Amino acid sequence: MTVENISFSDRIVSAGSYITGGLIGVIWQVICAVRRKAVSRFLIFNIFQSVFLSLFIFILNLLLSFTVRLLIMIPIINKITNMVILTLFSPVYYGWSIIGFIILTIYVYLSLCSLAGKYPYLPWVSKIITDNINRY
Repeated sequence: MTVENISFSDRIVSAGSYITGGLIGVIWQVICAVRRKAVSRFLIFNIFQSVFLSLFIFILNLLLSFTVRLLIMIPIINKITNMVILTLFSPVYYGWSIIGFIILTIYVYLSLCSLAGKYPYLPWVSKIITDNINRY
């Protein structure tokens, strides 16, 4: 990405967008559209990335829960499935599971990078968003 002057408000909105799953970013874009103010590429990148990441986690959660419900119906595989689910989703430290801690770590990384004024990188997602932003 090119070097650009990123304002403090853009950094705050992008970090807040990751924390709220893209809600603050979408509201900020609507406010900017009403006021006819341009939104920076940095902010657009972070808003889209936060929304896509939240949607990806939501869809992945739905698919995994559906798959687990199907696998639990199979007699021998249900014990293996239960052990895997128990290992990944049991509270390990103050109510945080392994999967929850990994997701929290990803969101903290993305928020801190955007607060620092850097473009955070997520494999596949960042490349797709960068290619689509560069079209316009």
